Amino acid sequence: MSAIHSSRCDYALRAMLELGKRMGMGPIRVTEIAEAQDAPARFLEAILADLKKAGLVESRRGVKGGYWLGRSPDQIKVAEVIRHIDGPFVGVPSDEVGRTEGGHASSSVAFRALWTDAARTLEQYYARVTIAELVAADSRARKAMGADFVI
Repeated sequence: MSAIHSSRCDYALRAMLELGKRMGMGPIRVTEIAEAQDAPARFLEAILADLKKAGLVESRRGVKGGYWLGRSPDQIKVAEVIRHIDGPFVGVPSDEVGRTEGGHASSSVAFRALWTDAARTLEQYYARVTIAELVAADSRARKAMGADFVI
């Protein structure tokens, strides 16, 4: 992930990717997700609990417990995960655009529309990308590297 999203969001997307890769394999333990994605298990537990509240994942407790995707990977958009973890995409409220400081245009005013448009473009892109597409891209990348490990 780039610096525009939190590390919490990065780990959430990694967990969703791992669960997408293991779709249909039953509940996956947090420790397995953490190991596969090189992520701290305790941090992932809290993130997965939040994703469960959003209906993006489901879980079962106990020895045979774990997590799985709440919907098919082709029905979960990356934007849903980002919005749930990091909140709305960053933009500048329309009443801020054109505001001046001390009667002169602030140097940041020139960039407000740029940042708003960039955030809107990113949100539209993420709204088109599904977890299934990330799983497919991951698989292609692993094959290209000659390391297609299927668990």
